[in-house]
Amino acid sequence: MADSFTILITCMGGDLGTQAVRFLKESRRHAVTVIATDAMDSKILPLFADRFFRVPPGDHPDYIPRIKSIVDSCGVNFIQPCSDEEALALAQARDQLESATCRLGCVGIDTLEIFCDKAKTYRRGAELGLPHADWTEVRDPAAFRLALENFLYKYEKVV
Repeated sequence: MADSFTILITCMGGDLGTQAVRFLKESRRHAVTVIATDAMDSKILPLFADRFFRVPPGDHPDYIPRIKSIVDSCGVNFIQPCSDEEALALAQARDQLESATCRLGCVGIDTLEIFCDKAKTYRRGAELGLPHADWTEVRDPAAFRLALENFLYKYEKVV
């Protein structure tokens, strides 16, 4: 194996966390050290990841300092956020986290703020002339019911 990398993956407490670690560890091209973080304690992740750290939620004021501490102490080369909340916080702090040896695996904050909101995503796609599903934004139960009835009448099915 030519290269070794240390990857920090956030929000790993979900069902796919251990699977993601396993895939990274099975790389045939690179020696991968996996640092897993989550806002909840885990008895399982420490068995799969090389290191596990409990961190505050992404919107907590101590989140970025805690992640920065882990990046520095573990020699992290790549940070992969796995929740919108954490991606937004990390993208806002990109200049504090990235270095010659560490990169953040998400788009810039301006793009992320659009992608994290489905209505903004659809609106922006329409502005750019991209194909998109027929959709509407509702803000209360009565508007939801009316929109649902209209879509069912028009398409017979809705998602």
